[in-house]
Amino acid sequence: MPTSRLIASAARSIAYSVATGLITRLILNSHLGGTDARPDYSYLSWFSMLFAAGMGTSLIFFGVSEPLTHAVDAYNGTSVDNGIRTDWSPLNGAKGNEGSASLLGVAASS
Repeated sequence: MPTSRLIASAARSIAYSVATGLITRLILNSHLGGTDARPDYSYLSWFSMLFAAGMGTSLIFFGVSEPLTHAVDAYNGTSVDNGIRTDWSPLNGAKGNEGSASLLGVAASS
């Protein structure tokens, strides 16, 4: 029984590898536009847009969920870790992505 599982696992891995290779080859050989078409944006611009979309999604999601979480948790009593009340902290968002993004946004807008 273990030998058949090993063979099945190896066959599955080979099939996934072949499928991934074929799909990658198909994608890399396809062109959008004509033969002389050039991209409008560089790779750096694309990665910047992906980063901005990810940060924007994070800001919108956590901008709503964090205050609501604090408001709900405030009704459940206080929690103390090492003598510090941790159920609500006004600067909690400043430690993560949101604080960094807001500081960069303020710096870029001024």
